[in-house]
Amino acid sequence: MDAGLRSTIAKAFYGLNYSTSILSLSPSQLAFIPIVLGALLVGLKLGGRWLSRNRGLVIKGLALVMILMLASQPILLSSALPTHQTEDNTSVLEIGAEKIPEPTGIYKGTECIACHTSITPGIVAQWNASKHASAGVYCNACHGSDHTALIWPTGEQCQSCHPTQVDQFNNGKHHLAWVSMVPVAKILGLDESTIVKGCGLCHRIGSSGNTTNWGPNTPGVATTPGSKCDVCHTRHTFSVVEARKPEACSNCHMGFDHPAYEMYIGSKHGIIYSTRGEQYNWTYPYNERWPNQAPVCITCHMDKGNHTVITAYGFYAILGPNVGPTANDTEWAQDNAEVLKGLGVLTPEGQPGLLFDFAKNMRVARLSTEEFTRLRTEEMDICYRCHSTVYINQQFKHYDNVTKESIHLLAEGVQIVAELYKDGVIQKPASYPYNYPFMLAFYKSPTPIEQDLYLMLEEWHNRMFMGAFHQSADYMHWEGFAPMQEHLVRMRAEAALMQQAGPTRPPEGGLPISEVAAAAAIIIALAAIGVAARAERRARKTSKPPPKDE
Repeated sequence: MDAGLRSTIAKAFYGLNYSTSILSLSPSQLAFIPIVLGALLVGLKLGGRWLSRNRGLVIKGLALVMILMLASQPILLSSALPTHQTEDNTSVLEIGAEKIPEPTGIYKGTECIACHTSITPGIVAQWNASKHASAGVYCNACHGSDHTALIWPTGEQCQSCHPTQVDQFNNGKHHLAWVSMVPVAKILGLDESTIVKGCGLCHRIGSSGNTTNWGPNTPGVATTPGSKCDVCHTRHTFSVVEARKPEACSNCHMGFDHPAYEMYIGSKHGIIYSTRGEQYNWTYPYNERWPNQAPVCITCHMDKGNHTVITAYGFYAILGPNVGPTANDTEWAQDNAEVLKGLGVLTPEGQPGLLFDFAKNMRVARLSTEEFTRLRTEEMDICYRCHSTVYINQQFKHYDNVTKESIHLLAEGVQIVAELYKDGVIQKPASYPYNYPFMLAFYKSPTPIEQDLYLMLEEWHNRMFMGAFHQSADYMHWEGFAPMQEHLVRMRAEAALMQQAGPTRPPEGGLPISEVAAAAAIIIALAAIGVAARAERRARKTSKPPPKDE
């Protein structure tokens, strides 16, 4: 049978099976329906007058048939589903949510499908809509055959069939997502639930996790290179078409710190996709160029299906010392170094710092001009396919200028706070690597002015330079450049006031000044209310008229 026809029939069958499962009908019950309906039609055709005279008898007979059907279900299902032996030689049957012993046998892929058609029909329907089903890749190919040691698949399983894609992935940024998150989560003191339902939902693309409890300290979660392919190719359909669409990227590359999807979808490229995307060819062969009009995320970031996914400027647009444009631009180099100090990558003296190796291993910054130039050239070559050389060269010049200005504004923010540390106005927290602002403390930064600095890095700087690259005017200017300028004004003024006031950090174990002041204000207010109430009671007593004479 033709593979396409087989797939169509399988989708229809399992789609029907899934629908009847939702209606609480098993495959065996479903099989009785045409038999009963056929018998009724024949009976009506051959014995219409007899039926009309014996209506009560017919109704009783049909009721008896239905009762027998329901009563026979255990026997029917036990013949349809595989049974296996437990250690004590008792038969075990899997069906629905019934409480049964855990299967312990070695199963073939076809046996997995036979059971899970009733147990998890939705998963079977998804699998049957996939190319895995057409190619005969069954459950045991990814999860293993031993039901007592099932595998939670990672790229290690995918690699046997997709070696090129997995090798590219493991040489890129996505597979580092989980291990790059763990130190920051420890700095912030996040509990496991906050990680799992927050950062981890996106960073798990770099996880080699297990079935349920995949916190940062769980064994086996981040101990090997990641390759969580199903983050983009959702299980169990594993669709290439789904992964090629911008919506597949939108659940992670959005929101507060990197709204790339929002930037893209509001750009001219995104508008063309939104209005004409249904006409695009999404099934073009792997390793071929993007064949449609306006680009989507993968056009620029995964050219010809390359799963490395890495850019010249990276996440924060920071570079290694004297790399790329900073090699010939002294001001940019100084500003870049200042930002690296604020991230703990360099010491306050400009030497490799506590997080230097971390930044290197996690590929946070490009550390050689050769790598930066190669990635930048690849990006420009993609743009040249649709635009003129003159236009693209001019656009990349603007991108560089915006990035340089954004780094410059961020560096000024770091310097403002660094002066407060240097003068002892802000005292070094015990968790900080140096007596210097540490932007990776994020929302745990100890003073309001440092909260502003963290927002400059994580929100406004990212929006400014990323907005330029994604052709999003509003994000570049009003969501990035404008708040960077605005909060620098506030930070300069706040720093001046803090210098006048002197050290604001109380001794260890004490309350911050702001909390002490707030508590004092509350006490004074309550005392004032009490005094006023007492005064009012006295006034009422003195104002009472004398008693009347009898």
